[in-house]
Amino acid sequence: MNELLNEYADMTYSEYESHIQGIVDSITKGEKQNQYKNWTKHPDVSVREALVVNGYELDTLIHDPLSSVRMEVVRKDPAYIKEALNYKLSATDWQTVYQKLVKTIDPDPEVLIAFMALGIPANLTEYESTFYTTFEIFRLQIEGIHYKQTTLERTMTTKQRYLQKHPTWTRGLSARAIRQVFNTETDLNDHGLAHKISDIFDDVIANGHGCTMQKRWQLVNELVSRYGKEKMNEQET
Repeated sequence: MNELLNEYADMTYSEYESHIQGIVDSITKGEKQNQYKNWTKHPDVSVREALVVNGYELDTLIHDPLSSVRMEVVRKDPAYIKEALNYKLSATDWQTVYQKLVKTIDPDPEVLIAFMALGIPANLTEYESTFYTTFEIFRLQIEGIHYKQTTLERTMTTKQRYLQKHPTWTRGLSARAIRQVFNTETDLNDHGLAHKISDIFDDVIANGHGCTMQKRWQLVNELVSRYGKEKMNEQET
């Protein structure tokens, strides 16, 4: 790294900026790949971050001295969270890992356990009820992944396992998707329609990633409206 610093010693700031931009452009275009290993030690963080954003040298950069670079690796590929947890996490880093785990389908149980063991950062305790609710979902995911399915159970759909309250219904889902199912249950229960969740279940889990809050409201409102009209028609007849 010192050699690289010496290389830029005689450059003006404008020349330096132009040079760095040239490196970043090369990485973006996938050019000069024989230099990428050296650039993992480049003193300018924008070069190292460009490598990460474009998916290069992640095995090395997950151990970067700067947490911002390590967290960029986590955002790029959650498979590196386990290694990221070997470093002390700031509150910001903790939130980055948390958000990535929430959105990951079938996260590694060992990673979930290790992350929960860290506890909640002191300056985030005002949101602890939300975090603890998510931790309960993480525990459901761990249980679902560890549960040994029978041959018949493996042929069941996620909705079928959910309706039977089978522990593996959380498989193939992110924590976000599971939380949306629980929120939908609550929304429908307020209208006496919790038993109708099967009508919109697949749309709520949205291929395992979970629908948006706005989409959930739309689905619930449409369901409530539909069954409300049916009930009115029954009363009229």
